[in-house]
Amino acid sequence: MSDQYYEDLAARLTDESMPVKSAGRVKIGAEAAADGLAFLLAEYGSERAIQKAIRMGRPHVGAEKGEKSPVVRGAIPRGEFEQFEHLRRETGRSQSELVREAIHLLLAKHRHAS
Repeated sequence: MSDQYYEDLAARLTDESMPVKSAGRVKIGAEAAADGLAFLLAEYGSERAIQKAIRMGRPHVGAEKGEKSPVVRGAIPRGEFEQFEHLRRETGRSQSELVREAIHLLLAKHRHAS
């Protein structure tokens, strides 16, 4: 999808004059699970295909297929860790996502980011 598509979409979603349509009745619990399974079966064709797709997991970050991603480890002061955990909970992002973003910002600051 093009940049223009996303720009047009953003304009529509932020235009207060555009009506917001109800998604209808919200399903929860077993009813939601059954509808979710029906959706997945329609997309994948079988429970076996769904399981195969789920087992694939997230691809390695920045690595070629079959190659492991490099791992970075480090220690930080407890106070910074507590702030980091607060940020993680607040954003709903994983530690890995936040560390990748922090490294990218640091590299960009020093003009080494891709």
